[in-house]
Amino acid sequence: MAGGLDHVERLVKGGNFGQGMNHDQFGEYAARVVSNLNYAHPFRDGNGRTQMQVLNQLTERAGFELATERINPTAWITASKVSNMGSDELLRGAITFAVDPERVHTGTKEQEAIASYFDTVNAAIEKLRSPAERASARDQVRSVAKAYETIMDRDTLQKVLKEPRGRER
Repeated sequence: MAGGLDHVERLVKGGNFGQGMNHDQFGEYAARVVSNLNYAHPFRDGNGRTQMQVLNQLTERAGFELATERINPTAWITASKVSNMGSDELLRGAITFAVDPERVHTGTKEQEAIASYFDTVNAAIEKLRSPAERASARDQVRSVAKAYETIMDRDTLQKVLKEPRGRER
């Protein structure tokens, strides 16, 4: 991920403000813009509000309607933190769902992105040496999954929320 507001500006203009994109393409594009804006973090206070305003403006210019009530605040904050580590999947899923909440146009791309994220995280958890750390990490992942449950497909949600055999503590 590149830093700086000049990179954000290039992304926005280079993507023609999202115009001509379908819902899936827009979700991916907008997630990249918001992620990079989050990374640049230009203000002491108000970065999250600024990101939402940029997202609103991009959505309008692209000709979509943003259903902000579909964006769970806990999920959004988590997605923003994760994006700073280089993974835009959670942002992409939230944005795509917010521009196509009934999934009329998007199919399963946002669900696939979120499933990919959780698969990666769960694989990393399994590599933790301490049973207590694994249990704590699984609890954290479950709380994130619950924030995303309206977006996630049933199989992914069940896989993430299931309790491991012989619960470790």
